[in-house]
This record gives sequence, C-alpha cells and structure tokens, in this order.
Amino acid sequence: MAKIIGILAFVFAITVAGRAFADNDMKVGGKVKSVDAKGMSFVIVDDSTGNDVIVAVNPATDFEAKAKKNKMLSWDRDVEFEYLQIGDWVEVEYSNRSPNVVAEEVSIYR
Repeated sequence: MAKIIGILAFVFAITVAGRAFADNDMKVGGKVKSVDAKGMSFVIVDDSTGNDVIVAVNPATDFEAKAKKNKMLSWDRDVEFEYLQIGDWVEVEYSNRSPNVVAEEVSIYR
C-alpha cells in the first residue's frame, strides 16, 4: 500500500512539474509600423485589437523570413533584425508582457 501511494505521489509530482515547464508562449501578429534599430525594438499594429504594440528584441531573439508563393511552395530562412521593414506582416512569440513584449521569435512575412 505504501508503494502504491509513493508511486501515485511521484506521478502527481511529475505531472505538476511538467505543467510548470510547459510552453506558455503567447503570440501577437500585425503589420510593422516603425522600426528602431538603435533601441532594438519595433512597433506593430495588432491585427486582433488594432492597438500599437511595442516589441523589444534582444540577441537571443530568433528572426525567420517566410514567404508563401502558393499552397504547395513555401520557404523560410534565418535572418537578422536588420531584415525587418516597415509594412512587413509579422507574428511575434513572447513569454511575458510587462510593460512591453520581449520577443523570443519573430516570423516575417512578405
């Protein structure tokens, strides 16, 4: 009986720990309104709310350029922050939002 309780406690602990380390990334998407290369940030107009969202980036932020020619042909490649332009549509993955979004990954669509 003690072994069963021990096993159940172990399974419960693993389940709780797994949720703590789960992927809690959030996403925001919209058109790039401005780019501040010196400040390592850019502003997008959020598609869902219409509000401006300031997105900060850091050296760990991953940037990907994505293009879709049609449903059968698409490509993506790693790029740098400098590739980002006003008018690009982006999808930003981030983990927290206080006060600004700090991007973990930025997908750029042209």
